[in-house]
Amino acid sequence: MNSSDTAAPAFAELNPVVSVEDVPAASLSILDDNEIIEHSFRPSPWYVAALSVRFVAMMLLISGIAMLLSDEFEGPATLVAAGAIVAALVRLGLASLQWVSRLYVLTNRRAIRFSGVFNVRISECALACITRIELERSAMQSVLRLGTIRMTAEGRTPGALAWTYLPRPDDIHAVLTRAVHKARNDAR
Repeated sequence: MNSSDTAAPAFAELNPVVSVEDVPAASLSILDDNEIIEHSFRPSPWYVAALSVRFVAMMLLISGIAMLLSDEFEGPATLVAAGAIVAALVRLGLASLQWVSRLYVLTNRRAIRFSGVFNVRISECALACITRIELERSAMQSVLRLGTIRMTAEGRTPGALAWTYLPRPDDIHAVLTRAVHKARNDAR
């Protein structure tokens, strides 16, 4: 191992990304020179339920009503019920793919969100440009001990970059806050 492998990363050439943009992954160089991935997070599996709960409930309701209106387990009502159940299962499958394809990455320079099943999208924000970090919890997230972290960059509206349905949100919020303070100090 040579001395350059153990040297601290250089922060002199920070890429000051002020706005958060969704750009196709193919058009970006994922990591810049001397950029190090410090942490990566995935949403909780409850993300799948959150994405699909309304649709699945509606399909189960349609299926139940169709079966109640049917005297026997055959005919058009049964097909409607079966179709509704298949639609609910397809929605759960798509939500699972969305969950698997979502990743939040914290480097020594940026906060990044990867998302998208067929077209991977990258949203990023330079840590030195983040002016506000908010930890939010909906009622459902509080019960499940989850949270959403919203990061605001200079000159942007709140929620410019969000990491949603995070497990251990307090710990991740603390890590992100420390990283932003360190990036600001290193940029000076």
